[in-house]
Amino acid sequence: EAPAEVAKGLGIPSFKAEAFIARCRRSPTELLDRHAAFLEAEMGVKGGSVPARTALQRLVVALAA
Repeated sequence: EAPAEVAKGLGIPSFKAEAFIARCRRSPTELLDRHAAFLEAEMGVKGGSVPARTALQRLVVALAA
């Protein structure tokens, strides 16, 4: 997609969209891993199996790794 379209969809400046697109192209596996971490946190909290604070702490650790 064009950077302008990505920027509009994400609500960010187009120069940041260009960097985001480049990062996604270089490391799609990392992007998928980060997305999975977000989903895991969200599902845990919404499902009631994980306290919100714990889910956030796990997410931060996963994203920092």
